[in-house]
Amino acid sequence: MRTLTMIAVALVPAVVLAADEPVIGFLGSMDWLPNIEGIRWFVEQALPGVRKALPGVKVLVIGRNPPESLRHLGQADLLIEFTGTVDDVR
Repeated sequence: MRTLTMIAVALVPAVVLAADEPVIGFLGSMDWLPNIEGIRWFVEQALPGVRKALPGVKVLVIGRNPPESLRHLGQADLLIEFTGTVDDVR
């Protein structure tokens, strides 16, 4: 059984720290401008500092219709994943 710790972080709702893989998750519609701007800010401004504290942390962005302007962030960084719509977020 994994032990998880939830930590609130700025515009990103939660950081899940598991013993084997730290993951920062964001859940929200990715065709809404405030979410687009929030993820862009997080990746460009906050993530470098987070990665100093948690090297290898993965960013999982769950939400419908991520624009190409964000999807390219995941293409440039294999630790950033945009899932698009999912049936179940658990």
